[in-house]
Amino acid sequence: SEMCIRDRSRNKNKSKEKNQMVQAGGKITLGYWNLRGGPRGNVARYLLAYGGADWEEKTYCIPEDSKLWNEQDKHTIMPFANLPYLIDGDYKLSETYAVHNYIALKYSPSLVGETPQEKARAY
Repeated sequence: SEMCIRDRSRNKNKSKEKNQMVQAGGKITLGYWNLRGGPRGNVARYLLAYGGADWEEKTYCIPEDSKLWNEQDKHTIMPFANLPYLIDGDYKLSETYAVHNYIALKYSPSLVGETPQEKARAY
């Protein structure tokens, strides 16, 4: 079966300066299941949209793409790949918290906080 791939560009409402900064890094790929509500995927989507990232989503449809993920992509995208995953140029990352933290730090660092107390609250 064919992958469900959605192209998402959500940086229209951000400042021109921020758009140029975001675009300089190229398009990010977020990989996740097509779960309705999928809390792990939705937080990453919200963070990417809020931060004005130019991104696409590689959505694995259940049950059609389960075999593709488990037998192919899981082993070829990166060592120890898991869903969700994020690819930003040559940088590849998986695991929910790491993906969320990376997106927030790159596109909206104010969300993560500056003091230990703010960072603890953001965690």
